[in-house]
Order: sequence, then structure tokens, then C-alpha cells
Amino acid sequence: MSDRYDLDLTTPLVTTTRRYLQQEPNERISVDENLRDLCVRLEVLLAQLLRSDERWGRYKSTDGIMPCTAKRVSSTELELTGLVIWMADSAKREWVEPLFATIRISDASPVALDYKLFFGNAELGLGKRSYGSSQDFPQVPVAAWVFEFDSPRL
Repeated sequence: MSDRYDLDLTTPLVTTTRRYLQQEPNERISVDENLRDLCVRLEVLLAQLLRSDERWGRYKSTDGIMPCTAKRVSSTELELTGLVIWMADSAKREWVEPLFATIRISDASPVALDYKLFFGNAELGLGKRSYGSSQDFPQVPVAAWVFEFDSPRL
């Protein structure tokens, strides 16, 4: 994977994160257009990171992130919990898995991004909760994650 490809994935995430952090919070995150756009960009990055991990497998794909909570830690940092919708070609069903993300953008650079992404409850395993089923996350926190991704260090 080239640095240019990474830049193409992270630059839109930086832009949407900055826009979200600069806007007044919407009490109803499910209708927050800025947060919805941020989740779309975050899902693209997560999908790419998962494709590079052999445990994910080539027949699985992500299909979106539904935000649960969005906490502005500072003017440059956001903590997000959500549910990732995903599917496997062979199952013809959609599943949901928990996601916790911290995203930090740089004031000094328009493209600097620092992130940590945690995906999938390791205690339950993947594919145990169908899309549309009741969820206990984030009220019941995840103790161990299936996937953990950190941004590359420059």
C-alpha cells in the first residue's frame, strides 16, 4: 500500500472530523449529517484496514457504521462508539459488531491524523449479533477486541 493511497483514505476523514468538531453538537446523533459523513469516511478506512488483516478474510465486507456516542474530548479529538454493519458473501446476512474509535487531528497540518480503532467483541466472536437485534454496547463495555488498529507513526 502506497503512502498516496493512505493519504487518499485519511484526508477525507481529517476533513469530516474537523467539520464535526467545529459544529455545534446535535443532541440526536442519528440525524447529525456531519457525524453521518464522518462515519462513512471512518468505515472506508476500517474496511481497508480489515482487508489487510488475514483474520478478516476476503469474503467479508463492511456496510456502514451506526454511531452510538460521539464525545468531543477537545477541539482536535473525538471519541466515537458505534456498531459496524458487515456481511459475509456466503451467509447472505448482515451482522453488527461494536466499534470504539479515537480520532485526533492536528491543528498544524491539514492532513495529520492519529487514530485508534477497536472492532469486534473478542469474548463473543464475530457474527453472533444479527443486524436489527438488540445490542448492549456501549452500555456494557467490551473488555477485549478482535481487531485493534493504530495509525502509522510518522
